[in-house]
Amino acid sequence: ADIPDGVINVVTGFGPTAGAALASHMDVDK
Repeated sequence: ADIPDGVINVVTGFGPTAGAALASHMDVDK
């Protein structure tokens, strides 16, 4: 498929745990 890098990302883990880690990361724009 001709999908650009970064368009689809899969994060495995439990919602609250994985979500908190992603949301608090300094490289994530909020």
